[in-house]
Amino acid sequence: MIKKERRFLHQHELEIMNLIWEKGELTDSQVQAELARKTGLDTGSVAEVIRELVQNGVLTGREEDRTYVYSPLVSRREVESTLLKDLRDGLFQGSSEKLFRSLVDNDIVSIDEVKRIAESL
Repeated sequence: MIKKERRFLHQHELEIMNLIWEKGELTDSQVQAELARKTGLDTGSVAEVIRELVQNGVLTGREEDRTYVYSPLVSRREVESTLLKDLRDGLFQGSSEKLFRSLVDNDIVSIDEVKRIAESL
């Protein structure tokens, strides 16, 4: 679980985690190359974000052949759950209905998607 003091991940942290969740583990140079390609972040900024993820207990790294290899300490599902609960409890005063209604009202989820979701439950 993400450390209590800081439960959310910002955009660049999520981009790094998505890469690592997809691959299982990546070297620091692989993360830097991929993120530079996708976002234009310089290697120093990527290294700082990786350090934050390690310090916050989200990512772990080990030295292998003079490079670091990083792998996740938390699953995508754990992060999704934490972020959604924080959003629901904070912005929507604990109401899942308000959160879902906001998704529809702000054209993030269509009525057709709502129907498909309801049918699949």
